[in-house]
Amino acid sequence: MRTQVVRFEMKHFDEIILREPDKSGIEQIPHFRHICEVYEKNGGAYTLLSPDGVVAISGVFPLWPGVGSAWSLTSDLVKKYPKSYYKATKQFLEAIISDWNLHRVQASTLAENGIACNWLRHLGFEVEGTMKKYGPDRADHIMFARVNQWTQ
Repeated sequence: MRTQVVRFEMKHFDEIILREPDKSGIEQIPHFRHICEVYEKNGGAYTLLSPDGVVAISGVFPLWPGVGSAWSLTSDLVKKYPKSYYKATKQFLEAIISDWNLHRVQASTLAENGIACNWLRHLGFEVEGTMKKYGPDRADHIMFARVNQWTQ
């Protein structure tokens, strides 16, 4: 079995071995498990599985009509399956943008996380600016966005 994209289930959240900074970031959001339960029930998230375990869980949170906020939790397996992770994320974003008729998808990451910043750029996101003391630990974050001028 190669990698497989499946609809997110809570067991995936329980099974993923998060890498930093995802692990410490989630620990600072006490209600994140409840948020995942909502995704399991309503959709809007996917899991990338491999023979070695859960590679990543990613989703989009609807903020209001036409706008969503993308997020991703990763394990060290993304280093082993980078092409699968990229392909799955790109296809997921395209599908959810179309299905939800989104004209804007945004994502933020720690300002010091160069890998995540490059990842978002490769997915077509553009830097909008630095959000000072944004994180729950007061860390600076960079806001990225993909804006589709053609949706109405």
